[in-house]
Amino acid sequence: MTIKQNNQILIIDSNALGYRALYTTGNLSHEKSRTGVIFGFLHQVFKIAKKYKSNHIIFCWDSKQSFRKIIYPEYKSGRLKKKKELSGKEKYNLNDAYRQFGLLKREILFKLGFVNVFMEPGYESDDLIAAITKDKKNEYIIFSNDSDLYQLISDNVSYHDLGKDKLVTKKIFYKEHGIDPDYWAEVKAIAGCATDDVLGIKGIGDNRAIDYIQGRLNSGKLFERIKEGKDNGVIERNRKLVCLPFDDDIKLKIKKNEFKREKFIEVFNRHSFRSFLEIAYFKGLEKVFEL
Repeated sequence: MTIKQNNQILIIDSNALGYRALYTTGNLSHEKSRTGVIFGFLHQVFKIAKKYKSNHIIFCWDSKQSFRKIIYPEYKSGRLKKKKELSGKEKYNLNDAYRQFGLLKREILFKLGFVNVFMEPGYESDDLIAAITKDKKNEYIIFSNDSDLYQLISDNVSYHDLGKDKLVTKKIFYKEHGIDPDYWAEVKAIAGCATDDVLGIKGIGDNRAIDYIQGRLNSGKLFERIKEGKDNGVIERNRKLVCLPFDDDIKLKIKKNEFKREKFIEVFNRHSFRSFLEIAYFKGLEKVFEL
């Protein structure tokens, strides 16, 4: 028996999903090798597929290189600093997570029949997601915990916040922020992005940037700071860093996934993912992936 498939295409910010798996099931292992990140990653993917009744899934991964660092060397520099401050055990756990990321994107996802697994040198997963959602013929749901992706929300693109387990549509975004998602990149260009170490205008957060865009902030010290930021090129520089995609050179060809029952069983047995093979759980997979 199969279930009626939705036509929605589900796009996974794969690094975000991978890190969530690291901090939830990262300690699981099989034959003295850790497999918890792989298990947790797949479990989340299966949960998402079942929830939205769709097996049209695309995976986007970050590249190790970044074009953004060329124009702004401080970009994400804080993350590198934090990695250097990790304990020996924490570094080991993180490096092993990267190993499992590699297995997922180069081997395991393809073995399961997912053919749309993308990573492009110099680009982040956000850039790949932006390139894909430019196509207005399909409906998309983006799965991430990166608020930079708010700017991609539109009539045919929704955003599922992994941290809050909440779906954000264009209507919901407007109700919460008072602006259309199209303006979100400009908000971040003005306010900056602390998680990516992009410095914005001093004293300006997201809410004050929204006030400026809507015309409510039109005088005073903060207004003058924003004006100065425009004049000295800070906001223009930030636009290049926060607007998605980074450029228009990304070309991705989306294909139809090819799922086979025996491949799912083979992967689960290989990594001793017994819970995936339990009758009730596997029947759910058979339905959503039409095995």
